[in-house]
Amino acid sequence: MLLRPAEREDATAIWQLRNSPEVRATSRRRHELDRVEFEREIVAAIEDARAAVFVVDIDGEAAGYVRIEPRDGDEFEIGIAIGSTWRGRGIGRRAIADATRTFLAATPLAAIDALVRPENTGSVRAFEASGYLPAGERGEFRVYRVARRRIAVVVQARTSSERFPQKVLADLEGAPLLARVLRRASRSAECAVTAVATSARTDDDAVAQLAAEEGAAVVRGPLEDVLERYRLAAEQLDADAVVRVTGDCPLVDPRVVDHVVRAFRAGAADYASNVRPPTFPDGLDVEVISRAALERAAREATSATEREHVTPYIADHPELFAPENVTHEPDLSAMRWTVDYLDDLEFVRAVFRAFRELEDEFGMDDVLGALAGDPRLSALMPAHTRNDGLERSRAAERPPIDSER
Repeated sequence: MLLRPAEREDATAIWQLRNSPEVRATSRRRHELDRVEFEREIVAAIEDARAAVFVVDIDGEAAGYVRIEPRDGDEFEIGIAIGSTWRGRGIGRRAIADATRTFLAATPLAAIDALVRPENTGSVRAFEASGYLPAGERGEFRVYRVARRRIAVVVQARTSSERFPQKVLADLEGAPLLARVLRRASRSAECAVTAVATSARTDDDAVAQLAAEEGAAVVRGPLEDVLERYRLAAEQLDADAVVRVTGDCPLVDPRVVDHVVRAFRAGAADYASNVRPPTFPDGLDVEVISRAALERAAREATSATEREHVTPYIADHPELFAPENVTHEPDLSAMRWTVDYLDDLEFVRAVFRAFRELEDEFGMDDVLGALAGDPRLSALMPAHTRNDGLERSRAAERPPIDSER
C-alpha cells in the first residue's frame, strides 16, 4: 500500500470511490453526489495549502482516499473512503495513521476530528487504532480526535565528562559523535524540533557551535543542574513536552523515539520511557516528560542526583506523575550501545562502518541483524555496567542543590 498526495487527475477516481453505494451508506452525506460539483470540491481541497488529500494506491489502483481539511483555527476534519474490494484488510487503519502522521508533521499544533456514525464499527475501530480518542458527539455522529502536542527532542551534552572527556566531539566515522546523535534524533516524525541543552561554561562553546551548525536549537544553563537545563529548554522552545536523549547515544533510533512518544500521547502520561524497567539496548534510552512535570520537578527536587540525572524525582513519585513504560520482547537490556569509555566508541565506530552506505539511515533492527550475522562485530560490544554514573551519584550523594524556582 502506498499513500500518495492526490493530484487533479485523481478527482474522477475519488468521486467514483466516494459515490459508491457502500461508501455512501456509512458517510455523512448519503445521497448520490454530483460528479462535476464533487470533483470541483476535491480539486479545491488538493490546491488548498492548508488541506491535504491522499490517495490509497495499491498496485497502481486507487483503493481509497483520505481527506483532511481546515475548519476553525487549528482544527481540522478528516474523512476516509476505502473501496469495497479492499475493506476488512486493515488498509483503512494504515491509511488513517499514515495520513495523520504526515499531516501533523507539517502542521504540528493541529487538532484533527473524525465524525463517525456509531453503527460504522469498522471506521470506529480504525480511528481508535490510529490514536484518535473519543471527544463527544456532534449531532448523530461520534467525534474522535487526535491532537498533537508540541514535543521537542532535547539532547543533553557537555565536554567535561569525567569518564570520557570531549567524547561528544569525538570523531565517529567522519562526523562528531554529537552530530550523529542530532541527525538521527531529528528524523523523529513525532517531534517538532531538535535542541541541545548544554552548559553556559566557555568550554562548552564548541558543543553549542556544533549544535547550531547541525541546525539544532541551543539552550544553555547550569553545568550540574541538568534538570534546570531541561526546564529551560521546554520554556524556551515553547514545548508541551520534551524527549530526553543523552549526547553519548549515537545509535539512537528515531523509530524507538516515536514509539515512546506515541505511548506518551496515547496514555495521557506525565512521563513515558523505555527504561523503567529497561528492555532496549543501553544507548536507545528515551524519556518523554511533560512540561508541567519538568516544572514541578525543578521546583521540588533537591538532591544532587535528582538535579543531575533529570528524571529520578519524577520516576520515584508515580503518585505525582502518571507513568507509562514501553517494553521490548525479547529483553535486549544487556546489550551496550552507548559511549562512556573508549571501547564503547570503538564498538559504535565498527557499527557505523558496517552501515557506511546508509549514513544515519539505519536503526535498531538493522544493528541487531548485523550483530547476529557478524560474530566479530558482536565480540566488540563492551560489557560495562548499565547506568553506573547514576549509581555512583547516588552512592556519593553531595549536599542538596537548592532549586532556584
